[in-house]
Amino acid sequence: MKYSLDGKWDLFISHASEDKIGFVQPLVSALSALGVNVWYDEFELKAGDSLSRSIDKGLLHSSFGIVVLSPAFFSKNWPEYELRGLNSKEIISGNKVIIPIWHRVNQSDVLSFSPSLADKFAIQSEKMTPVQIAVRVIEIIRPDLLRAIQNRILWNLRRRLFEVQEIPLDQLKKSPLIHKELPDDLVGRVRFIRAALLDVFPDSIENWIDGFLRDAHPSTEVGVWEGIVTALLELQTRKGHHMSGDYKREALRILLSLSVGVDYRRVRSSASAMSVADVDMLVKIWVGNKEKIDFECFKKEAELNKEDTSFIGAIDKERFPEDFPEELISELLRSYDFKI
Repeated sequence: MKYSLDGKWDLFISHASEDKIGFVQPLVSALSALGVNVWYDEFELKAGDSLSRSIDKGLLHSSFGIVVLSPAFFSKNWPEYELRGLNSKEIISGNKVIIPIWHRVNQSDVLSFSPSLADKFAIQSEKMTPVQIAVRVIEIIRPDLLRAIQNRILWNLRRRLFEVQEIPLDQLKKSPLIHKELPDDLVGRVRFIRAALLDVFPDSIENWIDGFLRDAHPSTEVGVWEGIVTALLELQTRKGHHMSGDYKREALRILLSLSVGVDYRRVRSSASAMSVADVDMLVKIWVGNKEKIDFECFKKEAELNKEDTSFIGAIDKERFPEDFPEELISELLRSYDFKI
């Protein structure tokens, strides 16, 4: 559960105590990981609690509320006036909405328990994972966040279709800035990369950071460069001597080529300052690092007006300080009923 610094939450979840561990906690984890501020610890309902007061309290500090309707919830024997109150809350509270989730119950169950609840829009948990339910909730309460999730999914789908193309260096132009700033820990990692390559790549820290600010996913790109630096250091250790400038520059060029998918045989045949055996050693060191440097944000000058930044909102970009967990995005990619 994320802590709300301003005392305002995106969502609260009112639920029977029996549903907390098996259903509510996994749902809260998915919502929180996807960027929703969820308040739920104080809305665990037990026999004798007032459902109405619980909802009022949640709406006071939250924009939306979820009530988990389940056999355990129904077993609390809520007075009908409290159940009818779930519908009236929306009218009284204006834009604030109560969203029922039917968990292990169907329309017949809900209708027999409370006709007023059976007519209300609800999310049904049957055959859905917590992550899929979380996305359905986000679609209602945070359309902006849903667009960001969709962009990330589209980005992952596009990555499968990427082809390596050669473009002359003089045709590569900087894209507009995508991020305003980098987190301090990421800046520290960039400083390490620059320091390790300063003798063969003498560029200012300002230019290094500027380059990463123009990447859609700076952390991924920094990770690739860290892999390159690590491979260079390991090569030097294995060789047991200081690398000359020409040798190190060629090793750097080879690693950059490998990182964007250039065929190993072509890299091997183009080496001049390094022996074939040393190139083979470097490739073996690099094996296992499968990430590709993101050149998506570099466009030909004819294709991108330097003043045009309108495309930025339509592409996926890393979210700071916490990005979407890759495992959740992968799960959504595998989900046959998630519509992009």
